[in-house]
Amino acid sequence: MSEPAQTSLRLEPIAGPPIDPVDLPAPGPHRIGRASTSDIQLDFGTVSRRQAIIVLQDNQWLIMDQTSRHGTYVNGVRLEPGEPIPITPGDLIRLGPWTFRVRDPGSAMTSVSTTNDVHSAKHRIETVERTGHHEFAQHRLDLIIECAAGAQGARDMQELADLMLNTAIAGTGFTRGAVVRQVSAGGDVETIAHVGHGRSRGHIDISRSLLAAASAGEVVRLTGEDESNFGGESIMQLGIHSAICAPLMLERSVEAYLYLDARKGERSMAADAAAFCRAIARIAEMALGNLRRRTLEVQRRSLEADMNAARQAQDLIMPPPVGSYGLVRYAMARKPGRFVAGDLFDIVGIGQGGSCAAFLGDVSGKGVGAGVLMAIAQTYLRLCLQAGSDLGSAVSSLNDHLLARTASGQFITLWLGLFDMERRQLQFVDAGHGHWLVCRPGARPETIRCKGGLIVGIQSGSYEAETLAIEPGTRVVVFSDGLVEQRNADGDEFGVERAKATLEGSQSAVEDVERLSSAILEFAQTDALSDDLTIASIEVGT
Repeated sequence: MSEPAQTSLRLEPIAGPPIDPVDLPAPGPHRIGRASTSDIQLDFGTVSRRQAIIVLQDNQWLIMDQTSRHGTYVNGVRLEPGEPIPITPGDLIRLGPWTFRVRDPGSAMTSVSTTNDVHSAKHRIETVERTGHHEFAQHRLDLIIECAAGAQGARDMQELADLMLNTAIAGTGFTRGAVVRQVSAGGDVETIAHVGHGRSRGHIDISRSLLAAASAGEVVRLTGEDESNFGGESIMQLGIHSAICAPLMLERSVEAYLYLDARKGERSMAADAAAFCRAIARIAEMALGNLRRRTLEVQRRSLEADMNAARQAQDLIMPPPVGSYGLVRYAMARKPGRFVAGDLFDIVGIGQGGSCAAFLGDVSGKGVGAGVLMAIAQTYLRLCLQAGSDLGSAVSSLNDHLLARTASGQFITLWLGLFDMERRQLQFVDAGHGHWLVCRPGARPETIRCKGGLIVGIQSGSYEAETLAIEPGTRVVVFSDGLVEQRNADGDEFGVERAKATLEGSQSAVEDVERLSSAILEFAQTDALSDDLTIASIEVGT
């Protein structure tokens, strides 16, 4: 179910085949994959038909791999299938051949345009050959050892970038440098650390072609003395006569670049400066990889703890999976999805004649907030019914209660039914839910056309109950949208017709629930369902 946008996210492509930036309005979910039914289609052989899902939950964007063949990577770490992981601006997401930088379109982050020198004829970019430690002077070895020790204790990317840049400056003789990361395919970069540029972070001049060459994963250097202009401000106008760029790789993606240059009046770089920068970059890569893995693990554990707490709270107020009230028997099954949602179900005895009321609803949104709203609604509705309110009044009162106390955009679809055993009729209110079937003895499962009512929590209004005759053996099967909207590997939804076909020939409430529970797992081919799933069958006995 959906709720109003709280923020948005942008996936900025920085590597891979040409593709436009991807904007993700809140809250999702946004399904990514090769299938034509994907919300974001990435048509490439190494992208699975169902690759990943991105969704906003409790103001935190999450990404979840959907058992993809080649994996989904965040900051160089392959995600465990079915386990949601938080993502924030600055993170790298790799999907098949594409690498995306996560950005917040509304943030004030400053990006810097690199200097366009791609048409240079006489400035030459060279890949630096890998060399051994024998070429380093003793003081450089000391710097490397100190850098390695400090890198393992870095608490974040900023500390690591400062350490790496200061070590590179001290060991190469350069007086100017920066650590940057690419934020767009057009060459814009974000400055993490800089030394000696004499201007603000927004005015650092960096060779675009040097970054492009380093994107292949090797240290490169720029040499040449030509005075050609390369579009805009030229390298020669800046007086740059030599430069080094070393990439920091996470898996196969470039997380950042170490950039150093020398300009007119400054000495040229030493012959082994590039090899020294390579060593510093490799140390930073190992430290950054460990830092990212630790961060992801902490985030995963925190998210898992929040989800478990929300689910345990929901379990406390749920009725037993099987039970009866007089002549009415019921069975219920609930399977939490990977993202905590707000399915609610309860059954309440009414009066002394064996009548009972049952309700099933679906709260908007996902996460702990949805779980809390579910608990409030379920408790409030139960109290109204136990106090003797008729169905219309109970739902109207719940609607007013939510409108007065919840944020705009929080709402509930609800089905509420009273099984009146004295009159042999079902009174019901369908408040925008619609997911229910009636199974009569000897007949196929059927949907019921009804007037229905507004979704609860959207606007003020009254609700009226409708009636339906029921005979002994009739079963009413109600379920959340997690059943009908679950997709398979081809992107097809389970749908109401499959639910009807599954229930044909079923003889009891327990069998109804068992059949649907098995059918949805077989259809999805995974235990990691997209949404919470709740199924209930209420049977009128003889």
